[in-house]
Amino acid sequence: EYLPSYLASPLAAFDPVTTGAIFQAAREGDPLAVRVMAEAADALGVALAWTATILNPPLIVMGGGFMQAAGSLLWDGALASLRARALPAVLDGLSIARSQLESTALGASALVWEGMD
Repeated sequence: EYLPSYLASPLAAFDPVTTGAIFQAAREGDPLAVRVMAEAADALGVALAWTATILNPPLIVMGGGFMQAAGSLLWDGALASLRARALPAVLDGLSIARSQLESTALGASALVWEGMD
C-alpha cells in the first residue's frame, strides 16, 4: 500500500515482498520497512492490550518464528503500544516475556497437547 510513496526503498525490488526482506531493510534503516514494522508492532500491542484487559493473565509469553526473526524490531514497539493502551491496573499484575523455546519446540508441544484430547 505504501510502496508508491517509497520507490527508492529496496523493498520495491521484491515481488512479492517477504517478511525477511522487510526485517532486513528495517535493520538497515529503510524508511518504508521501519514504517511497516512500526505499524505491525502497534497492532501487536493493541492485541496484547485487549488480551491483558479481557483475560487478565499474570503472564503473556510471546514466541514463534515471526517473533524470533523480527526480534527487537517488533518487541520494543509492541511493548510501548501495550503500555500506552492498557489500563494501569491491568499492567500492574502483568509480566510479558519472550519464549526461550525455538518455534519447532512450540509446534511439538502443540502436537502433544492435541494428542491429549
